[in-house]
Amino acid sequence: MSSLARPPHRYELYTYLCVAENIKAVTPRFVIKNPGGGSDFRFKCRPTAVSDDYSFCAFHINGHDYELRNGIEYDGHQMRHEVDVAISTPLTHGAYALPGQLRFAVECKYFADLNGLKGQLRGLVGGVLDLSPYDAVRKDCLLIGGGFQSHFACQHHYHRRLDFLDYLTSYNVAPLFDFRPAGKDMRAARQWIRDFCHILW
Repeated sequence: MSSLARPPHRYELYTYLCVAENIKAVTPRFVIKNPGGGSDFRFKCRPTAVSDDYSFCAFHINGHDYELRNGIEYDGHQMRHEVDVAISTPLTHGAYALPGQLRFAVECKYFADLNGLKGQLRGLVGGVLDLSPYDAVRKDCLLIGGGFQSHFACQHHYHRRLDFLDYLTSYNVAPLFDFRPAGKDMRAARQWIRDFCHILW
C-alpha cells in the first residue's frame, strides 16, 4: 500500500498507521476503504467535514462498527475542532462529526523546537474542553474528556518539559512523548491502543 501524504503531514500519517496496525492486531474485521478502489491510500492533508473522498479504515469490535479517520472537524459547544487521528462511530459523508461520535483522539505535533509546542497544547486543551459533554447533574460543569479518550503525540522526550506533562494530564489528556520509531513510548502506545480496543463502547 502506498500513501499520498505531503511531507508536513508525515508524522500524522505515521501516527495514523501505528494506531491502524494495533487495531488490526486485535480484530480480524478490519478493512481499508479507498475512494474509487485501487491500492493508493489517499491521506487527508487538511481539516474538513467528513469526506469519503479520502481513505480511511473501518473495523468491527465488541459488537459495534467504528472508523479510524484523520483530519475530521467535530462540532464543539462554541466552534469546530480538527482531530488529527480519530476513532469514532460511523460518520456521514459531507457532515460535521458530533462529539458524541468520538471515542479516541490523538493530536500529532512534530516540532523541531519543543518550546514551540506551548501554544499547540493550549489549543488542544481548549478543543478537549469544547468537545466534552456537560455533566448530567450540574449543567454548568463539563466532564473533561468525557465520552472519549484524548492523547497527545510528539517526538520529544517528556523529561525536557515536565510542566507540559503536568498540564496535559491535569486535563485528562494522555501524553505520548518520545513517540517515534526508536522512541521509548512506542511499547506504551501499542499497549494503550490495544487496551482501548477492548473497552470500546
